[in-house]
Amino acid sequence: MHVPRQIVAPKDNKPVMGIVQDSLLGIMLFSTRDTFVELDQAMNLLMWVDYNGKLPSPAIIKPRPLWTGKPILSLVIPEINYVKQVNNKTWACASDSNILVKNGDLICGVFRKEQVGASGGGLVHICWKD
Repeated sequence: MHVPRQIVAPKDNKPVMGIVQDSLLGIMLFSTRDTFVELDQAMNLLMWVDYNGKLPSPAIIKPRPLWTGKPILSLVIPEINYVKQVNNKTWACASDSNILVKNGDLICGVFRKEQVGASGGGLVHICWKD
């Protein structure tokens, strides 16, 4: 059956699988503004996805270096462009509800089920198409 090729159904061109449960909670928490990761946690996460590049600069340097979840998550996302604008008035909103991924870099936003679940036009669908 070759499961990686069966992500999108030919009937309606929508994904049949998406991120659910623990992975959904993880990507939501990881993309929030107040999630910080230490060096050993960042290296452990990137080891599991076979990342061989350099880490970005930490967001906080003292008393110990800490990285936010967004640049670490950007190292995992392929080079895609994704825009989901919920608040039509402005991009700078306190809830961080508008999502902007530019060339694989998560610029702003928090991923929720609507963006990473089994929905058409979501992150899984865009990654599969590219």
